[in-house]
Amino acid sequence: MACQSRRRFTPARQERILATWELAGNKTGGYLYSRALLALISAAFHWVVFQAVGTPAPVALALWVGIISQFLPVVGTYIAGLLPVLLTFLESPVDAAIVLIAIVVYQQIENYLFSPRITARTMQLHPALAFGSALAGAALLGGVGAILALPAAAMIQALSSEWGDRHQVIKSELTEVRHHRVFKRWTKIRKARR
Repeated sequence: MACQSRRRFTPARQERILATWELAGNKTGGYLYSRALLALISAAFHWVVFQAVGTPAPVALALWVGIISQFLPVVGTYIAGLLPVLLTFLESPVDAAIVLIAIVVYQQIENYLFSPRITARTMQLHPALAFGSALAGAALLGGVGAILALPAAAMIQALSSEWGDRHQVIKSELTEVRHHRVFKRWTKIRKARR
């Protein structure tokens, strides 16, 4: 005889809870994937710089910078960059300055070019929302808040997009005219390029 278990939630609520749970897992996985990809890009860039400058243990330091800078948002870059700069400074202050400049330049490129695009694609999160949520999370809870802010913002955005009723756009002269004008403009541009 099969045992029937009883649940406190209705079947509809159970489905919503399971869907929310799956969404949370997907967004967290997207966050970890984006951080790992950015860590790999960062490590590759820094390895090339450290190798060219002659920093001791370039592979280990490049991995250190890549991992720490990605998984400790906001302050991770500065913590991660300190070790290679200090070790290079022991060899040559000029080389240490080059390493410091390379770390700062890469961080700016990553912040404005790589990170927003990768985050937007892996988490379906608008780059401005990603940046703002990381700042808000860091302000509220420090480093832990900055780490948790991106998956939380992606989850909130996805959940809020599911709320409310969705309706088809009605066909009307106004919607047809707009689409017709856009189509005509697009075909003119396309013909002009040929």
